[in-house]
Formats: sequence, structure tokens, C-alpha cells
Amino acid sequence: MIEHTDILIGLAQVAGVFVGFGTLIIFWKNEGTTTQEVGLLRNAVTVGLIVLIASIIPLLLSTFHLSNRLIWGLSSTLFFGCIWFGLLHPQTRNDIRALFKLGSFGNILFWIVMEVPIQVSLLLVMFGVFPKLWPAFYLTALIVNTFQCAQMLVQLVYLKISTQIR
Repeated sequence: MIEHTDILIGLAQVAGVFVGFGTLIIFWKNEGTTTQEVGLLRNAVTVGLIVLIASIIPLLLSTFHLSNRLIWGLSSTLFFGCIWFGLLHPQTRNDIRALFKLGSFGNILFWIVMEVPIQVSLLLVMFGVFPKLWPAFYLTALIVNTFQCAQMLVQLVYLKISTQIR
């Protein structure tokens, strides 16, 4: 078994809660929902699912008694692929455009600040840099991605409150 099993399982549980909250929100009063709200919600659920899946991948691979290089390398490659599949999906691109149309420089800055450590951490593992730190890099990407999901749910709440006050 690999190290950090408890952390990976805990992150999967947190991501599952985020996905559950997002799903509940979808089915709760859709009246007056804006495109930005729908986009945030869809992206929060997508990121939550990616974190959930990425938390479980190393655990699954370790059951096959693979080397650390294969476990962390394959896990990082699959995680990276899931992220980019989500980012390049046509609906996600439309949702991100709608969010940036809100004119918030903070949104753009937030995405850049969050994506850089996620992407760089995964790339370092994929390219085999600093082998002793592969688990740390992978966990960094997972945790920052979890923060990203939480921030989207918070942003959704603030957006919903601000549209109800108007």
C-alpha cells in the first residue's frame, strides 16, 4: 500500500461532499438562476468529481503492487488529463467566459493563482522531477484543486445572494 492513504481517502470524502452539495443546489429552486450561477455550479461539480477520482486513482494503482514511479506517474497523468478534459470541454469554456464577463479581475487572478500550482505539481511528477516529493506534489495538486472547488461554491453563494438583493 502507498503512503498517505488516509489523506487520499479524506480528500475523496471532502470532494464527495462538494459534489453532493452541488447536486442538491441544482435541484433546489431553479427559478431566476443566471447563466453565471449555472456555470459555477456545473464547474464546482466537475472539479469535485475530478478531485474524487484523482484521490482514488493512486489507491487503486497501489493494489497492483506497481512501483512508486508508475503509481504517481500514471496518477498524475490521469489527473492532468481529467483536468484538461474538463477545461477544454465546450460547455466549460462557455461557463468560464460567462464568469469572466462579470468583469472581476479577482476571478481571473484566482484561476491563474490556483491553476499554476496544480499544473506545475502534476507536471513535475509526470516528468520524474524530485522523486522523493512525488506524493507531496500530487497531494498539493489535489488540495489546491479542492480549494478551487470550495471557492466556486462560495462564489456561487455570493452571486446568488447578490442577485436576490437587487
